[in-house]
Amino acid sequence: MLRNFLLITFVTLVINSIHSQNIPNGGFEQWTMNESGIPEPYFWETQNEPGLNFVEKSSGYTGLHSVKLKVVWDEVIKSFTGGSINTVENFAVYQRYDTLSCYYKGNISGNDSLIINIKLYSRGKLIGFGSQYTVKAYDYWQQLFVFINYISAEIPDEASISISISPGRDSHYQTTYSIDDILLTSINQINYQLKKRRKNETLQFSCNYVCSKLI
Repeated sequence: MLRNFLLITFVTLVINSIHSQNIPNGGFEQWTMNESGIPEPYFWETQNEPGLNFVEKSSGYTGLHSVKLKVVWDEVIKSFTGGSINTVENFAVYQRYDTLSCYYKGNISGNDSLIINIKLYSRGKLIGFGSQYTVKAYDYWQQLFVFINYISAEIPDEASISISISPGRDSHYQTTYSIDDILLTSINQINYQLKKRRKNETLQFSCNYVCSKLI
């Protein structure tokens, strides 16, 4: 039981350490002002406008900041609207990733849901995609995985991500979701790190055994 716990912990650390920089501002530490003078995360676009703040800065899972999405009442269209963020443009990738992961927490009202989408391209052609939604919310950070499906054997060279709250029929403005540490992960790279760790543990055990015999 303890061994399984340590293995899961190690895999999580591998994911966080290897892939922490593969999505521009995936930790939401950098913020800038949009054309309306409202803060929004760098490299991500929002629908924030004067009087309608759908997206704002919040405390992070790691680092100082995360991004918080909210359901807001839009007086013009007389409807609840969910906050959303999208990468402002496609960003470069260099391999076939298996999953997109992030940490999230929040408060939910009615049957509002959080939706995360990723698309991967090769020379401008869509070759992979993943989508995940959840109607769960926690007041503590939880990890969420989006599994990527490929329709081609090609290696992607670009990707885009969108995250949004979809208001349900009986939604309320109290719904919020905070997102942090968005990462692209590869099963092959995790397996490599696990094999490397096992090899190091074997070498360490052998060294300790030899040393004990010499003493």
